[in-house]
Amino acid sequence: MDLNSILEIKLNEETLYMFPKKNIFLSLLFALILFAGVSSGITVEMENPSNVPTYLEEGEHVSFVLLIDNIDEDISSLTLETNLLSANSEPIYDFGDSNKYVPVNRYDKKMNVNLSSFPQRNFIRVSISGKAPSGEINHKDEDTGLVTTTFRDSKLKYYELKVNEEPYNIETFELRIQKKENFEKTMQSIEIDELDGLKLKTRDLFDKGLVTESQGIANEMSTIKLPNNLKMFGIVNVHSNLQLNIFAIVFLLIGAILGAILYSRSISDEDDDID
Repeated sequence: MDLNSILEIKLNEETLYMFPKKNIFLSLLFALILFAGVSSGITVEMENPSNVPTYLEEGEHVSFVLLIDNIDEDISSLTLETNLLSANSEPIYDFGDSNKYVPVNRYDKKMNVNLSSFPQRNFIRVSISGKAPSGEINHKDEDTGLVTTTFRDSKLKYYELKVNEEPYNIETFELRIQKKENFEKTMQSIEIDELDGLKLKTRDLFDKGLVTESQGIANEMSTIKLPNNLKMFGIVNVHSNLQLNIFAIVFLLIGAILGAILYSRSISDEDDDID
């Protein structure tokens, strides 16, 4: 085999080796370009984000303004979704003067905005307001009438923005669920070791959805208090194990002395009878 044939085989091997890597690189580059074409310049931010709380109580009202800027011409639609509920008969979404260009129901938690109807489509200012939902979901068994409760995920959405149906930006809050927090607080207040087994059973009932019943049991356990001292014979207060041991020794000594006296008297009486 001549030198040219060897070099040709070597080059072919290197080409075959490099081809998959080249394909992967080109695929990644194409994906990045495609994504950049969809939402490269768009910016999303809350107005005065420091005023928006991280935690919300159930039913708590909140409002904030969302600024969406640098919307490219090739973006045809925006989708907004929130876990907030309409409050005080007010719509969740308010686009100000642009409300007339939004034909969809602004009371719905999810809405799609067709940008072709907006005269100024490169910038949108939308106010989002509502109340936090309840954290509990009740289920009633039709046969037994038993009501069980489950709890929704406490991490909920202030908003989620999709660009051309693709997820783009999200802001969340933590929902404080009152019944869960009350139960945990009550359980933490029970410090008697002898009740640990019952606490486990009570927590198991809570996790199975018997929330009201579990809270009642926990309330009863929290009222159980061990006495600070032991009262002996209804007269003497014993405040520590040391005092209890001292009293025990004293009573043993008294018992031993009385026993010896009574024994000696019985022996003396027996001797008098013999005489």
